[in-house]
Amino acid sequence: MRELLAFAAPFDAELSGVGEPPMSELDARLMAVADSGIRERGTLDTTVPPLLVELERITGLESTYLTRINWETEVQEVIFSRNVGDLDIPEGLSVDWEDTLCRRVLMGGPAVTDNVPADYPDSEAARALGLQTFASAAVVSPDGSVWGTLCGVSARPQPIDDGVRHVLALFARLIADYIFGTLERSTGAPLVRVVIADDSAVARALLGKVLTPERGFVVVGEASDGAEAVTVAEREQPDVVTLDLEMPGVDGRQALALLRSGDPGQAAVIFSAHVEDDIVD
Repeated sequence: MRELLAFAAPFDAELSGVGEPPMSELDARLMAVADSGIRERGTLDTTVPPLLVELERITGLESTYLTRINWETEVQEVIFSRNVGDLDIPEGLSVDWEDTLCRRVLMGGPAVTDNVPADYPDSEAARALGLQTFASAAVVSPDGSVWGTLCGVSARPQPIDDGVRHVLALFARLIADYIFGTLERSTGAPLVRVVIADDSAVARALLGKVLTPERGFVVVGEASDGAEAVTVAEREQPDVVTLDLEMPGVDGRQALALLRSGDPGQAAVIFSAHVEDDIVD
């Protein structure tokens, strides 16, 4: 799963390989929305929707949306969307990463196409939605890994010129700058990097919804037991590890001891459904 992160080059080509678009494309309205949306708005909830409105206006694509990729569960989820035609990409839609067009882009496929059936004939999700036009740009974290994607799609063929590609890449960079950069500059502190360890996938998902970049956190890894938590923490070097007390095999307390044997200063938060005085010595 981790090796997929090494295939960011196709996205990098999209971000740097196109020329400046005509000024008519980057009009005053676009720049005003970008400036106010990224620099003045407080959360992703208020930052992203105006950008999707502008992206739809400029591209003419029926649906524009922002996704987040969970590399641990290999699921891509639509977290914000705008739909103006018959095509409907709902917020909350989760797709098996293996079947997504974005994965195929990472593996070397075209990031922009007006003939999805020909370029991606093996995608069941694209076929079920009736996609004809697809455009995508990566939202990339400072370490070079892909956090998510900014996309536009239509059920009709629609040529995408270099100006539109540039705007899509620009907005993806602005969103990444907000998530990973603006907060750091405005607070004077970087995002707190967290690894979540819990044998319940539901509990991990719920905690992940709380530990968001707009609250000052970024989840860099997940684990379903204590042994995996130690492995993930050694790899990711997080600021904090959250540990469920009761996990199969190596439990939270044992995992904490292992973590601190390697890094005595490792910060951790232990969760438990039980109230006991001697849970933590």
